[in-house]
Amino acid sequence: MDSPVLGASGVCALLLFGGLLTLAQAALFSLREDNLRVLAERGPRGRRVAVLAARPERVSQTVRVGTVLSAVSAAALGATTLAEDLSPELVDAGMQRDWARFTATALVVLVVAFVALALAELVPFRLAPHRAEVYALALAGTLNRFAVLIAPVRWLLPLASGRRAALAAGEPAPAHEAISSDELREMVSAHAALTQDERKLIGEVFSVGEVVLREVMVPRTEVDFIDAALPLHAAIDFVLSRPHSRYPVVRGSHDDVVGFVNIRDLLDPMLSDQQTTVGDLAREISAFPATNRVLPVLSALRASRSHLAVVVDEYGGTAGIITVEDLVEELVGEIQDEYDPVPDPTQELPGGDLEVDGLLNLEDFAEVSGLRLEDGPYETVAGFLVARLGHIARVGDLVAVEGRDLEVCALDGRRVARVRVTRSAGADDGESVGDGLQE
Repeated sequence: MDSPVLGASGVCALLLFGGLLTLAQAALFSLREDNLRVLAERGPRGRRVAVLAARPERVSQTVRVGTVLSAVSAAALGATTLAEDLSPELVDAGMQRDWARFTATALVVLVVAFVALALAELVPFRLAPHRAEVYALALAGTLNRFAVLIAPVRWLLPLASGRRAALAAGEPAPAHEAISSDELREMVSAHAALTQDERKLIGEVFSVGEVVLREVMVPRTEVDFIDAALPLHAAIDFVLSRPHSRYPVVRGSHDDVVGFVNIRDLLDPMLSDQQTTVGDLAREISAFPATNRVLPVLSALRASRSHLAVVVDEYGGTAGIITVEDLVEELVGEIQDEYDPVPDPTQELPGGDLEVDGLLNLEDFAEVSGLRLEDGPYETVAGFLVARLGHIARVGDLVAVEGRDLEVCALDGRRVARVRVTRSAGADDGESVGDGLQE
């Protein structure tokens, strides 16, 4: 067998060894505690897997040394065998001898580096989660024997990083570096034991972690308040005409929320003959700043067994309300019951145009339209339009953004109720056009 074939075989064997070490590591780290317990009960091979998985630092050091050694050895072998055979071919093609030798060596090293990267970083972490137990059982013995073989090298690694020197000087060992949310998200998405729905739910938890109350609250203008002085019979007539089960109770002003009332309290037959007002039945209500994040508020409401809370703006006024259902829907999607009104979906118009609710938040608008509006002191499409227009919106007002026209097509009082999104006829980005002179 000639030299090029031997050289190529040696390079492939070295690179494959490094890839197998990484595959073993990825498989071990993909196993859950219950998987490891089951494997440990199966026999010696399973116990070896459990022991290795319990020592992640030893595994990581072994794989790090093994992949580096295999890549460097493969590059050196390729440079001394394959490059020597490639160099004459380049000379025959018209390249000078010195340049041919340099170019051949560089090409071989680059190819080896690319293959080493694929085998050591990309391929194993794609393969391992799908058959983690099989790969772990098959490769744990090889990984363990190699770890014993390079034990002196592994011992020197912390010394090179200064850790053992710090320990010798009496300094405490540094804490393990915290894993980032992006790394944790990637680990979750690659884990074979999770279903698609489980991955989606966990992904929503990561996303909701940055969401604040003002983005998900029911705005004050959309809330049905009940005055504390309202007689019981009038309050019953009021709530029976509306779909909610709980109502915030105010004293005079919507900024003075004194509690909330449950519809069951109003319909209590024991109160039918009494001169009772809504304020007499009001229960204590929690309040949270509009800048609080969703998950801590959800935990607080669960702990206090509350279903409704007031969202307070920076001036101490009522910005809106939030319910446990609103917060849970941020995780699992819309929850509709038989009393909920049928939601008004985004309407697709002929020609690819859209018509959306003015209260649609910017993230949802970006999903349905493909157009991401500029962030600002607003959370909805209506807020964006009013900020760009500079005046209370009127039907027919429009704002041009990135080749699209956002036109006010319906109002609810002073609020933008519906917005039509159409292809712009050449208006400049950010240009606003009103139906009259701005006040």
